[in-house]
Amino acid sequence: MAGTCAGSGEGFGSWIGARRGKSRLFQVVGAGSDVSPECASSVRGYLRDRVPEAVMQRRLALERAGTEPTLDWRRQRFHPENWSVLRRLLALGLRASGLYARGRRNARSFCLRSRQLFLPGLAAPFAGTRILQLSDLHLDVDGDFATLLAERAAQVPADYCIITGDFRFRTRGPLDAALEGMSVLREALPRPVYAVLG
Repeated sequence: MAGTCAGSGEGFGSWIGARRGKSRLFQVVGAGSDVSPECASSVRGYLRDRVPEAVMQRRLALERAGTEPTLDWRRQRFHPENWSVLRRLLALGLRASGLYARGRRNARSFCLRSRQLFLPGLAAPFAGTRILQLSDLHLDVDGDFATLLAERAAQVPADYCIITGDFRFRTRGPLDAALEGMSVLREALPRPVYAVLG
């Protein structure tokens, strides 16, 4: 099952889905956050048969700016984290205490763990394959993070890259910052790259 967006470095290039249980793997080829109308149409066509129109429209509505509710009347929930005044006060308190700078330093100190897996019955051509796994990227939080991570990832010898979710911090609103961060990071990653949203 495949839907393609022709072009090199255009949007997310080609999407190839492989059903594995309830999850899907997407091979992401290319980079950049500018998606041509043809590519967008191809992705919509790919999803049309797989995602009900009402679900798609509801998800797209969540992506619009300013849609994070503080009070969710339908579900009768209060989300203080979405209250802009509280966010500003928290940010001010963290900066004044020095914890903001410390947290930023911690987020930028990347942890690389190496694991060797022994898989009985693995086909001979895959012996010695090196896989880079990246997780919880949250590329929309810190503008410099993607560049720093790309520099570090470029130093890791790998045959494949697997990204296991959380490309962005917020679940609603514009995703431009995450796409820009991904386009920077994508250039440093070994190809192919497989990813799930998380």
